[in-house]
Amino acid sequence: LGLRDCVRALKERGYAVVKDAADGSTIAALRDTVAAGWVERPPAVTALLGTHPIYTTAATNPKICALAEAILGQGFILSSMGSSLVRRVPDDATKRRHSGEELHCDQFMLPAPFPQQPQTLVFCWALQSDFTEEAGATRVVPGSHLLRRHPTAAESAMSRELSHAIQATEGEIICWEGGVWHAKGERTIPGERIVLHMTFHRMTYRPVESFSLPQVVLEGNPLLAQLIGVADHWGRVAGERVQSRTAAGSWDDAVLKGRGVHPVSGSAAAAAATESHPSGPRAKY
Repeated sequence: LGLRDCVRALKERGYAVVKDAADGSTIAALRDTVAAGWVERPPAVTALLGTHPIYTTAATNPKICALAEAILGQGFILSSMGSSLVRRVPDDATKRRHSGEELHCDQFMLPAPFPQQPQTLVFCWALQSDFTEEAGATRVVPGSHLLRRHPTAAESAMSRELSHAIQATEGEIICWEGGVWHAKGERTIPGERIVLHMTFHRMTYRPVESFSLPQVVLEGNPLLAQLIGVADHWGRVAGERVQSRTAAGSWDDAVLKGRGVHPVSGSAAAAAATESHPSGPRAKY
C-alpha cells in the first residue's frame, strides 16, 4: 500500500502525509457532504458516522485502516469523526495572539508520562484547499511525541516559535500520533479550509462518541463492525464469543449468520495487504 514511509515518519516525527488514499470522486463527495452539513446544521463538527454513507467509506479506507493497525495494533477502534471549516482571519485579528494557536496533544485523557506505544492516531482529510501556512494548516512540533508528555504552559505560549505548518496537497490525508504537540493554524488568504477529522484509539479505550448503526449498515462490512466496537478480531460480538475456528483456521461464518457481523481484522482490501505472522495477521504497509 506504499505506507512504509508514513510509518517511519510517524515513529520519528510524529506525523505523516498519506497520498493517493482516495480518487477524485470520493474526495469531491466528502467535500460536498461536509460543506452541506455546515449549512444545514452548523456547527456540523461531531458524530458524523452514520449520517451519510460517504462517511463509512472514509472510516474504512484501506490505507487509513492499514496505517491505524500498524500503529495502534489489531482491533483498533474509531473514537470520533467530525469536520472543521476554517475561514480567513479578519485583518484586525491577525495583530493579536489567539488562544487557538496554543500547543496541545490529542490524547488529553492520558496523564504524563504517556505509554511508550502510541495510543491515538488522528487523520485529517484535506478536502478543500492545500495545507500551507497561509491556508491555515495545522502546525506541529516534530518529534514532540517522543517526550511522552503534554506541553507546559510556557511551551504552549511559544507555539509559533516551536512549530511549523504541515504541507499537503488538497485530497491528501494528514495524520499524527496522539502524543505529538500541534496547534490550529490561521488562514490569511481568501477561501475556506474544509477538513474531515477521524480519531482512532487502541481497542482498550472508550470512544469519545457513541455509535449506533442499524444492522443493515453493518451487514457485509466486518471492518466497520470492528471500528464501532460491535465485533473484534477474536471473533466476539458485543464481548460474547460466537465463533469457533475451523481446522483451516478460518472463521465459521455460519455461526454468525443472521447477525450481519463477521469479525475479521479488516476488509477484503485490507486483508489483501496483510501477511502471516505468529501472533496473527499484520499490516503489510
